[in-house]
Amino acid sequence: DPISFIKETVRLDAPVTSATCAFSEAQTLPINFSCCSKESTHTFPKGTAHAYALSMANRDTTKWGPTANDFDPARVDLDDMVGWNGAISNRTGASRFCPGHDMSIEVIRAITRDYEEVQ
Repeated sequence: DPISFIKETVRLDAPVTSATCAFSEAQTLPINFSCCSKESTHTFPKGTAHAYALSMANRDTTKWGPTANDFDPARVDLDDMVGWNGAISNRTGASRFCPGHDMSIEVIRAITRDYEEVQ
């Protein structure tokens, strides 16, 4: 299945590696301020900008299991991978879905078809 192959490739090596946003309300989160400190909590006020790494989220073993780092296009929940504005399976959950998602899939499919023809 070429689409699953593409999605699993992107899950492991996303073209958009991180995203930023601002907290819509104050958030108290566990945090380590350095590699040598112990975990504590910190309250971030509403409007505080933060970033998250998609490459880490899409390799989270609590979601993807012990094989999170393995390439497996047969995963049944590939659309649950996180994009820059939420899970691909929840296109209406964000204010807008990635405008290049569908086009990117088609471009990659066209390139791989051309590659197969050359071989």
